[in-house]
Amino acid sequence: MSVSKVPASFPNASAAEFAEAVGRALLAWQAIEAACAKLFACLVVAHNTQAAITAFYSINGFAQRLIMMKNATRAFASGGDDDSFEPQITALLERATEATRLRNQLSHSKIIETFQDAAYVFHLEMPEPAWAGRSKKGRLLHYPAVRAAEGQFQSLAADIETLTGHLAAALGLEFHPFVPN
Repeated sequence: MSVSKVPASFPNASAAEFAEAVGRALLAWQAIEAACAKLFACLVVAHNTQAAITAFYSINGFAQRLIMMKNATRAFASGGDDDSFEPQITALLERATEATRLRNQLSHSKIIETFQDAAYVFHLEMPEPAWAGRSKKGRLLHYPAVRAAEGQFQSLAADIETLTGHLAAALGLEFHPFVPN
């Protein structure tokens, strides 16, 4: 297999640092899903927010949840509720769509180890079926991009949480911690 050389300007990472960066990014993704579940509860104006969150999580796959949220956004905006939130919600859902691509690359790629310039270098490469039609450059994730993913996911989750807080306040909705029986 031919692997492209990592630019010398990229910081190198040990195998443990690289694996930790992947793990931290994937853990940060969970905050996006949790924030989206709350946003969905607002979009359907669920006075039982836990029921709406449970319904959100019953859908398998984030791509399907995004479709559900986009449809709920359109219905919310056209249903007489405050439609001033629609542009912000739509923009956040587009960011979530982009973030999904990165998350999928993080979770479905394999770690490639190469020896280069007297050191081992690690990167992620998507398996062939997943990258059909993409350039080699688009298939590889080097350490800086992997390390940055955690912050990107945290930022998106915080933005969704902030908007959800404003929307919930406008609708008079409250979120209570889930306590199983």
